Amino acid sequence: MFFIAVTMLFAFAFCDEVILPDGIAWGSCRHYSERELFFHLLDLICPLDYEDKCDDPIFDPFGQFKYRCQVVYPHDEMLFTVETVNASTLLRMLQHTDTYKRTWCMITLFYSPTCPFSARIAPYFNALPGVYNGKIKFVAFDATEFTKLNSRYGVSGTPTVMLWVSGAAVARMEDRKLNDEGLMSFVYDWTDVQPVFGAVRTAEDPLHIDYDDRPDVFYLSLSLLVAYAVVVYCMRDRICENARVRAALTWISAKIDAFGDYMAPPVRPEQRQR
Repeated sequence: MFFIAVTMLFAFAFCDEVILPDGIAWGSCRHYSERELFFHLLDLICPLDYEDKCDDPIFDPFGQFKYRCQVVYPHDEMLFTVETVNASTLLRMLQHTDTYKRTWCMITLFYSPTCPFSARIAPYFNALPGVYNGKIKFVAFDATEFTKLNSRYGVSGTPTVMLWVSGAAVARMEDRKLNDEGLMSFVYDWTDVQPVFGAVRTAEDPLHIDYDDRPDVFYLSLSLLVAYAVVVYCMRDRICENARVRAALTWISAKIDAFGDYMAPPVRPEQRQR
């Protein structure tokens, strides 16, 4: 506050000399009043509008702070398409550090080939590299093959979309639609990368998930068997009250005892004497 006051007093004292130097007529230079100089200096010191160039959250009172994606992943020929990687490749990419300490961004999709929601989001995720014109790296990762990496980064389900800034996970897409609108809003809310509208989707998408939505016979039969066992267990008292059921259970018990006696080893003579 003291510095601002001293600066204003200095500007008021020498404003005429700065604006109107010796040898310049009044008609060739505009004369600013003290009020205009005051508001001009105040606007320079305390601007009313937030500028995107300032990425410091202290100067972002409206919560519009975004991560700056200054550069892209270097020496990469697959910036305009989705790259499917394994665990070792993903870890190697996350260890990259820019020579000049500039920030770079990457978005990763953790998917499952048997997940219907992963199949739903796949075509929209394939279109993102063209929409952002290679300004950000897009990677797809099969979460079913590398479970240790999932627990390391807290991936509990698929699909999971995560934003990485200079190799550090900073955001995860939650409570958004699994389409281009949800993906683009996620990128817009967290980064300063602007989309290029009018991008054409190609038929040769790298991430292609063919999900069979037909019911699985094995899991369906197993579910029915478990449900039948639960019903029988809950109604066991009423079932055993039936005379036919009790007769059947008695017959089955006798057969099991007879089969056990048949399969039992013979008793030795010394054991009989005891």
